[in-house]
Parts: sequence; structure tokens; C-alpha cells
Amino acid sequence: MIGQRTHYLTSHCFSVRHTAPRLRLQRARCSTVAPRCSSSSSSSSTSSRVHAEHVQHQHQRQQQLQQQQQHQACSRRQWLQAQAAAALALAAAGSVTLPSASHAAAAAAAAAASCELQTSSATGLKWCDVVVGDGALPIKSAFTKLNYTAKLASTGTVFDSTYQRKTPLVFKVGEHELIEALDVAVLGAEDIPPMQEGGKRYVVASPGRMQRQGTKSLLWVVGLSQALEEAGEMAEDGSPTSDLVFEVELLSKRRSRG
Repeated sequence: MIGQRTHYLTSHCFSVRHTAPRLRLQRARCSTVAPRCSSSSSSSSTSSRVHAEHVQHQHQRQQQLQQQQQHQACSRRQWLQAQAAAALALAAAGSVTLPSASHAAAAAAAAAASCELQTSSATGLKWCDVVVGDGALPIKSAFTKLNYTAKLASTGTVFDSTYQRKTPLVFKVGEHELIEALDVAVLGAEDIPPMQEGGKRYVVASPGRMQRQGTKSLLWVVGLSQALEEAGEMAEDGSPTSDLVFEVELLSKRRSRG
């Protein structure tokens, strides 16, 4: 009996001695894992917060861009309306006078008679040189200065003229700022030689590509609309159904601004 009790106590003590270190090891592991789990949770929370802030920033940026675009569009419309109103007021007050249709038609006929019109197969533009210049050639995208008179071919009505304004036009040639026909008239094409400074060219643009308006065609949009309405040659979309005639004089070019 005593021997059995002694064996039991010995076995129990042995079990306790070997179990205690394992318990301490498990506690140490738990204490190590707990901060790691906490750190992982904190990192996930921080990442979510940063993502949410990024999304919010992007949304705010999009709203700002939309507001800026709306403001620019509104300002552009207001500016166009103001310019159109000013042009109409000048016309109504008689500050801007246009030649009569008969006088303009006679002038156009005289200019056309002084040279033989040729038709470009590449562009469809009709052209002839009234005066061949002897100056420098134009450079694409360079600021170029010229005088011109623009009119309807059917009636000879002048709808814009730098001669009347007494201010030559300065524009970036070849950048489609005004009308396709002017870019081609100055720079030339496959079968049209470029103009030279001092030259004068007579061009006729038919409805289509050569009449595509540019970004700065407001110079003549009011006068052109009035001339088309009077002649009954305006399409439903507001584009001309008549040929447009341009008498162009190339003046000294300006240095390119890059």
C-alpha cells in the first residue's frame, strides 16, 4: 500500500515538473502572438483609412475640375454673346459699313479676271495668284500677318475685311484657327505652291472641308450669318451653302513662339 502511494506521488510530481514548462511556453507564445494580431489589426485599419481619404480626395478633385470646366464654358458663352452683341450694335449704328452687293461683285469679278483660276485636286480649293510675292515663305505654326477680304461668291457680299478694320490679322498659320481655306491658301498643298511675302492670292472655297471653321472664326461669324440669311444660303445647321471667296495678301511673318 505504501509502495503504491509512493509510486503515485512520484508519477504526479514528475508530471507536474514536465507540464509546468509547457504551460509557461504556451503563455509566452500567447503573449507574443497577441501584440502581433493587434499590430495587424491596426495596420489594416490604417490602410483602410488612407484608402478612404484617397478616394475622397479624388472625388473632390473631380468635382473641382467639373466646376472649372462649367465656369470656363459659361465664360466662353458669355464672351461670344458679348462679342456678337457688340458687332451687331456697331452694324446697327453704322460704324461698320459693307460695300454694296453690286460693288463687291464687280470687285470680285475684276480680281478673278486678273488671273486664271485653277482647281486643286488634293483639296478642291480654287485659286490663282493676283500678285506673286518675292519675300519669305510662310512657316507652319508660326505667327503670320496678312490682310484679307471675305465674301459670298453668289452675291459678292463682304462679310469681313481687315482692310475695313484697318488692322491686319495675326494668327498661327496651319493651326486651324480661322478657316481651312486660309491655311491652305497661305501654306499651299500638294498641287498649290505656298504664298510668299508680298503676294496676293484669290481663293474660292466650296462647302465642305475647305469651309471648316476654326477656333477663332468669331472674327466674321456675325457678318457671315447675316450675309447668308440675306442671300438665303444658310443650311439648317447654320453652315453656308454658297462658295466663299477670300482675297489674301501675305504680309511680313512673325517669329514663332514655339
